[in-house]
Amino acid sequence: MDDLNPFLEDWADDALGTEPIFRTYMDSIAGKEDVELAFNARPGVSHPLRGIPGHRQDRPLFVMIDIIDDKPRERWLSVCFYGDTIQDPEERGDLIPGGFWAKTAIVSKLTARM
Repeated sequence: MDDLNPFLEDWADDALGTEPIFRTYMDSIAGKEDVELAFNARPGVSHPLRGIPGHRQDRPLFVMIDIIDDKPRERWLSVCFYGDTIQDPEERGDLIPGGFWAKTAIVSKLTARM
């Protein structure tokens, strides 16, 4: 997590308004009991933030919020959950069979324009 604070401090140009959305999600995950956060900076590619549950050994994480960095002025979020852990009645997310640690996942592309 040493890379997270410098990354957020340097996130100055946010044409899509993605940073406050990311911070809201990050704070929500950090506020959950028995959850650890892991961040991996991969400039020019993506910056995944993982929510790791301390109580479930069968799954290495429960959510991944990936900051897509292919265009740093227009970063967007890809938020991925296990398909059996959320409800998506409006089908706003994309179902990805075998896409999240070999389990079915739901992923949504999010920007402030949604």
